[in-house]
Amino acid sequence: MNTSIAIDKKTKLKAEKRAKEEGLSISTIVRIFLNDYANGKINIGTQVSAISESGFSNEFEDEVLESLSNMDLEGPFKSSKDIAKYLNS
Repeated sequence: MNTSIAIDKKTKLKAEKRAKEEGLSISTIVRIFLNDYANGKINIGTQVSAISESGFSNEFEDEVLESLSNMDLEGPFKSSKDIAKYLNS
């Protein structure tokens, strides 16, 4: 039985390249992912909600920003907001 799954071209090409390097097909990768998800080995919701836009956990990002706000900054950054803006760019 064939089933279609929609995915953007860029992601598909990157995944196909890596799968090929590992001697696997993209279909095998999708089956592994879906089986792992179905069996509770992958938890999408908890991972997505715990990661900020910068790629760090919200708690870690808050701790860093709080630490930076208590520092006497020198150099090109005038505030912790400048540093956060730079790191997020």
